[in-house]
Amino acid sequence: MVLSSAILLVVLLTSSLNLTVNIEAQKAVWFILPLFPIFVIFFIGAVAETNRAPFDLAEASLTVLAKGFKHTFFTFKCLLLPLIRYYTTTNCDKLKPLLNPYWITGFTDAEGCFTIKYSQSNQYRLGWRVQPVFQIKLHGRDIILLNQIKTFFGVGTLVKDGTYIAFTVKTVKNLCDVIIPHFNNYPLLTQKYADFVLFKQIVAILDKKQRLTNQEFEETLSLRANLNLGMSEKLKTAFPNVIAVTRPDVPLREIYHPYWLTGFIDGEGCFFINIQKNNPLSDKGITDKIWLTFQITQHYRDVMFMKSIIEYLHCGRVRDRYSTPTVDFIVNNYHDINTTIISFLERYPLQSVKQKDFKDFCLAAKLIGNKEHLTLEGIEKIQMIKKGMNKKRLSYL
Repeated sequence: MVLSSAILLVVLLTSSLNLTVNIEAQKAVWFILPLFPIFVIFFIGAVAETNRAPFDLAEASLTVLAKGFKHTFFTFKCLLLPLIRYYTTTNCDKLKPLLNPYWITGFTDAEGCFTIKYSQSNQYRLGWRVQPVFQIKLHGRDIILLNQIKTFFGVGTLVKDGTYIAFTVKTVKNLCDVIIPHFNNYPLLTQKYADFVLFKQIVAILDKKQRLTNQEFEETLSLRANLNLGMSEKLKTAFPNVIAVTRPDVPLREIYHPYWLTGFIDGEGCFFINIQKNNPLSDKGITDKIWLTFQITQHYRDVMFMKSIIEYLHCGRVRDRYSTPTVDFIVNNYHDINTTIISFLERYPLQSVKQKDFKDFCLAAKLIGNKEHLTLEGIEKIQMIKKGMNKKRLSYL
């Protein structure tokens, strides 16, 4: 096996089994020079084939273990397994294509969090530890995606929290060198941009290679007071006189790349099959209406941005949920779903486990397009698809 592998390497270099071609390819330089380590292996393998000392003892023991003629395959497996293990551990991540940077930003706009944590500690001069944290927290079923995000940034850790797993970056160096530059180059579009600006200012204060002064600590509190939901009750009690800085304005930007929208859909999008059972005919249970819904949900403060999605996709509408401070971008029209939403996501595919719901959504759309939703058999197929989607899905493998 060793001998044939060495010969095969020469064949790969010349792309030919013709001996004349192999010889002529060595006019400039003999292959023995650049492939000298392979030549040594070839020579040892050739000597080993003679079953002379010191190779006769190893051959004998393997023959006994492998029952005679099978010893060749046995030794090959012993050689192959560690090679496979080495290759997969060192190259597995390299074989996977990196996530698109625009997708990363869109997904962060949906699922990311920039926060500053304060904890009391006697190890710090001011009695408080200030910890910046960038985090993307997902259900454990998206562990593969979180690993891809970690590979993309090249920093951070994955932390398990019950059924959820969080990709977390805490060190100031990694935040300054990797995370913040990414979002400077690929800016956030939702109100999360304001949180990023405040977060970035606090990290800049912490990046000074010295202990925080009282004034700098108070500056972090002023910035933290308008970050996300503001200061915790514990912080408000400990520092009642903090004056919050003005929250930065978020410019209304257009969606600058389709992969940003794909990432945003991966985080906030939903695919629904709606079956309305009104006035069933006889005892066959035929429903009078089946339709599809594509939906993106966001906080009301991003209502103007949500309306810009209508302009980008040239379809849909924005619905205000008056019972909660949220708005939905909705597409119900079958033609728009089939020609715009499905076509868009087939061209710029989803990366999370949500892609499985999208595939089921496409199957239902195909059945409706073929008018099968007007038959009992077609209705049953759509009902089965619906039963396995979203929270009802049993497997994400």
